[in-house]
Amino acid sequence: MSVWPGEFISETRRHGKIRLGRALSNPVLGTVISHAYRDRIRNQGVVIDTSAPEFTPTVKAQLAFGIYESAEIRFIRKYLRGCPRVLELGASLGVTASHILDVAGPGAEVVCVEANPRLLTTLRATTAAAAEKAGATVRTIHGAVPPDPLTRSQSVWFMLGHSHLGSQASPAPDGAARQVRVPAVDLAELVRDWTDYALVCDIEGAEAALIMSAQPVLTRARRLVIELHETAYGKASVSVADLRHALLDIGFTPVAENGRVLALDGPVSKQERGDRD
Repeated sequence: MSVWPGEFISETRRHGKIRLGRALSNPVLGTVISHAYRDRIRNQGVVIDTSAPEFTPTVKAQLAFGIYESAEIRFIRKYLRGCPRVLELGASLGVTASHILDVAGPGAEVVCVEANPRLLTTLRATTAAAAEKAGATVRTIHGAVPPDPLTRSQSVWFMLGHSHLGSQASPAPDGAARQVRVPAVDLAELVRDWTDYALVCDIEGAEAALIMSAQPVLTRARRLVIELHETAYGKASVSVADLRHALLDIGFTPVAENGRVLALDGPVSKQERGDRD
């Protein structure tokens, strides 16, 4: 099978970036950096207090070298500047929310949803500090997006990963010790009074339920920053390409892409542009 020179170069660069990322994620480097900066680590212009134990040495190194959720943060800083309201699904440690608050500016309202109960204390502390500095308002909610939005439930099974990056909603109990029940979020209620908002989404595969069923919380967003994951919806496997195509089919317009991370204009923005034309 022949390989085009451009494809070879692109693949070589990708593998090179992966190797460099692994090298820079060394926990020894993270420990040295955290001691040197007394756990006040600057990440793409925002200073994060990493003293909580949930900030592992690996995460600290990634923050210091700007490789922690780098594409997502870059899109947030470039395309969500000045957004009056932002809903973030999968807020994790509060790093991306800190960047949202930094660029959204004074008076902005940010709602952060996180399913992992182990991260809530750190998330609240991180986002509270960022909101105070920005003069914005932040609210954190413990909950998960249901794997099947058509089935109403008060709670969702959630699998706790070995790290906070590996946790995700699961469709049914399987007896695993790390599987817990968490509240199911009512997304429609969260944005009920919002007419102008952006959505940031990194929920480890649960985004398929929002995309494939064209949930209003998604389609009403003026701008979307999302990380897509290989997953399953119903009984079928769903690829990243499938999810991207589905977003385009329901009216989203790509603004920027970096691998699995996309920034898109929502159907509302697209309609408004058409009305002006």
